[in-house]
Amino acid sequence: AWCMSGQMMQAAAFLEETANPSDEQIVEAMKDNYCRCGCYLRIKEAVREAAAVMAARQTTMEVM
Repeated sequence: AWCMSGQMMQAAAFLEETANPSDEQIVEAMKDNYCRCGCYLRIKEAVREAAAVMAARQTTMEVM
């Protein structure tokens, strides 16, 4: 897959299966997506941040 649309789709599918991924798991899950801009570090950070947001939302939903 190429560029942001592929990155976002892969990250969403990955995070549905992996709630609290390690950096190594993120890199492995995203390795087949290519970024022409070379933003791999920022993509990894974004996936990590999205995982944290999803975890916080899940915690909030459990409290309600």
